[in-house]
This record gives sequence, structure tokens and C-alpha cells, in this order.
Amino acid sequence: IYTVLLLFTISVSSQKSINEDPEILQNRINHRITQSQTALENYNYFEAENNIDKALELAEKLKNKKSEGIIYTLKGRLKLLTEEEDNAIKSLSKAIEIQRIIKDDANLANSYKTLGEVYARKKDYSQAADYFKSAKNLFQEEGLNLGLTETLLAEGKTYIQFKNYRKARAIIEQCLAEAKKIGSLKIQSDVLI
Repeated sequence: IYTVLLLFTISVSSQKSINEDPEILQNRINHRITQSQTALENYNYFEAENNIDKALELAEKLKNKKSEGIIYTLKGRLKLLTEEEDNAIKSLSKAIEIQRIIKDDANLANSYKTLGEVYARKKDYSQAADYFKSAKNLFQEEGLNLGLTETLLAEGKTYIQFKNYRKARAIIEQCLAEAKKIGSLKIQSDVLI
């Protein structure tokens, strides 16, 4: 009986330590983030939200601010896609706050870009353009050419909505040049459509 009890106690304590191991928790967070990004790309918003919520719970448990910021950005993107602009703004504002504090400029740029898209959807083109400019500057500083190119495209489209065609053309031409430089056929075709 003592042997069985001892084995049971060892098993339970080792399971508990496995569940609280920071490396394992971080792997779970990363897996959930990847799963939610895939679900977003496949328009499976329910699954994306489920994975985002579980990832956020793990990140908060681990107190990993970088992961929290990424997750809030994903949540903002999800809310944008499901046309919940006000909730998108709340999530993105939270992401931006975290990313500013920890100086995570690469992810901060992505949050600014997404927030610009939200304001463009709300037809607040001035605010959208401001966020796109902030994103563009950070993407340039970080050397993230794909993010820069995507932001240029969104910014150009925003200036079209502003009916500032001269500015839109200059930005779209810059976007096309950047897309050719990095070999992004998708963005090149998006520019030409």
C-alpha cells in the first residue's frame, strides 16, 4: 500500500511540475497563437477566438508580456474581421500599451497597422493614416520589409478614400517597388487590382 501511495504521490507531483514548467507553458502559448493565426487565415473565427482566449490565459499565468501583446493584437485583428471595430480598438489599445512598455517595436508596428485598418473601416481616414505612418516608421526601423509593404498598401488605399490621389499614387508606387524588392507577388497583384 505504501508503495502504491508513494508512486501515486510522485506521479501527481511530477504532473504538477510539468503543468507549471515555464518552457512548456510558452510552447503551449506559441502553439495556440499559431493555431489562431491559421484559423484566422481560414476564416474560422470561432476556433481563432477559442485559441486566442486560451493563449491569453496561459500568457497571463506565465506573466509573459510579449506574448500578451501579440495575443491582444491577434484579438484586435479577429474583432476587425468580425466587424466589431470598438472591441478591436480596445484589444489593440491594450496590445499597444504593453508593447510600448516592453519596447517590442516589431509587434507594436503590427498593432499600429491593424489599428489603422480598424479606423479605415470606421471611415476615420485621418486617424487611419496616422497609425499607418507610425507602423511604417517602426517597420522601417526594424527592417521588416513585408510589414512595411503591407502598410504602404493600406496607407495608399486610405489616401484614395481621402481623395488625395497624388499622395496615394506616390505611396502605391513606393509599395510596388518594395513588393518587387522582396519578391511579394501577392502584394504586387494587390497593388495592380
